[in-house]
Formats: sequence, C-alpha cells, structure tokens
Amino acid sequence: MKKLIAFAAAVLTSNSAFAGYGIATVDELHVDAEGYVEFGTTVTLPGTCNWFIDTFRFNGTSAAGKNMLAMLMTAKVAGIPLTIWYNDSTTPGTNQGNGCTQATMAVPTALGIR
Repeated sequence: MKKLIAFAAAVLTSNSAFAGYGIATVDELHVDAEGYVEFGTTVTLPGTCNWFIDTFRFNGTSAAGKNMLAMLMTAKVAGIPLTIWYNDSTTPGTNQGNGCTQATMAVPTALGIR
C-alpha cells in the first residue's frame, strides 16, 4: 500500500498536465463554429482569466473534447459541481479588457463529477 501511495504521489507531482484544480458549478457554455468549447463557472478558480463570462476553452472536436463536452452538459443540466483539472491561463487574473483572450484562457485537461 505504501508503494502504491508513493507511486501515485510521484506521478501526480511530476505531471504538469494538471497545473490547476478546482471545484465549481458550470455557469454557461457554448461551442463556436470551429468546434471550440468555452465555459464559465459560478466562481473564479485560481490561475484563470475571464474572457467575458468564460474562463476555460478547449477543442471539442477530438474524442476527449467530446467526452468533456458531455460531462459539462451533464453537470450543467443537473446543476451539480464539476471537478476541473486545468492548465493555467497565460494571463491569470485578467479579463478581456486588460489581457485575457481566447488564446490565453485556461485549458481543462480533465473533468469529474462526484
């Protein structure tokens, strides 16, 4: 058991794919004509920026993107909190007026529902 815990800790601390982490309720989401999904949450999570109401953006055309979109829609319709792991924005703490763009938004790497 100790070896398993040590292994899990080593993997989690060496993986930069999950730079940010938080639990929030989906406020709104939409998909643009290019298949990118953008969504905002009812609370601002650390390391994110605000592009109008949205804080996260990902490509919804891949298999993983389609799965994450399904998770988002499920959480939104059910009104339940979503666990979000993400790569931080390159302009955290900003908004569309002072540095946040669609290209600098935080990118979710995994989603979970409790």
